[in-house]
Amino acid sequence: ERDLAAGILAREEAQELIEALWIKFGGTPMSFQHITLGGLDRHGRYAANDLTYMGLRATKRLRMDQPLVGLRWHPSIPDDLWEEAQELIRLGTGFPALFNDEKCIEAKVRQGIPWEEAVDYGIVGCVEMSMPGREFAHTEAFRINWLKVLELMLNRGTCPLSGETFGLLEPGRLDTVRTFDEFRDWYERELLHAVDIGAAAMDIIDEDYPRYKPTPFASVTCDGCLEKGKDVSDGGTVWNFSTINATGQANVADALVAIKRLVFDDRRMTLTELAAILRQDFAGFEGLREEVLRYPKYGNDAPEPDTLCAELVKAFCERVAAHTNRRGGPFQVGLFTAGWHGVLGELTGASPDGRRARSALCSGASAAQGADGTGPTALV
Repeated sequence: ERDLAAGILAREEAQELIEALWIKFGGTPMSFQHITLGGLDRHGRYAANDLTYMGLRATKRLRMDQPLVGLRWHPSIPDDLWEEAQELIRLGTGFPALFNDEKCIEAKVRQGIPWEEAVDYGIVGCVEMSMPGREFAHTEAFRINWLKVLELMLNRGTCPLSGETFGLLEPGRLDTVRTFDEFRDWYERELLHAVDIGAAAMDIIDEDYPRYKPTPFASVTCDGCLEKGKDVSDGGTVWNFSTINATGQANVADALVAIKRLVFDDRRMTLTELAAILRQDFAGFEGLREEVLRYPKYGNDAPEPDTLCAELVKAFCERVAAHTNRRGGPFQVGLFTAGWHGVLGELTGASPDGRRARSALCSGASAAQGADGTGPTALV
């Protein structure tokens, strides 16, 4: 403002400087730098200035995939800023990512962060809300493949692709389940058991990080680390969370609907027979696979799969939140996948929802690929 008023800087020159910064971010391989724009301030007012608009315009002009740009949305967002954001969205670059300020702030408050501090959240990497310079949350440290849990149940704890055996809570139940509700409840118990294993594994990782992979540069940018003489990965900063991410929840909801119909409602096959068909990747059963693909799918306002998914996500979140990490902070849940739906899909055989072996799982909290036929508002 001073330079503009003094005639030292023209508005076009300022815009060019922002774009040069964007290009610098874009030239950093695997950086995932996220620029967070807008949002409420500590007085409950929407915070936006010239730089907010310039950031959106830089992405609009350059159309690069880095830096990632997120816009904190609130009903009080200025109309012209909202129009600017929509113009950028219409280009199809995927930017800006939209973050519902009311819900994001509420989520941080639920973690114990005071409201007046929670309003300062920024985005780490893809979508993870974090307190800049005051939080270490290991947002990409651990991920649970929901569909693999179901696959292990159908194969008595053995992975049909690798032959490895994993520690299910109740591996011998396959031939004793009599109703769908029994099966669904068994799945929930195994999923929560996986959460417990994950939390224990995270504690082992957390113990090793400060010892073998300390991060002094990141630590000196975070409040508390210098004062405590502790690395950020050793509880040095103010807020210390750990994260367990979910992958494949839509596939599981769709698979449970298929199991309910095929095994328990219509009695067309047993769980053991279904498992054998899946191990063959539907070879010789293409008609069955096409039929299953027509069943109600999560993300289309279909009550059955949507309700199953919601119930399981709620139970998953509650179990994760019940754990405390070795840095003294709570665990949190991520429902984003950042490409891991492809990696974990490659490690998972065919599934009852009609998915082929080794194909991708659902991306984030979206429907399974090709299953959202009712439109984006139904999915939202």
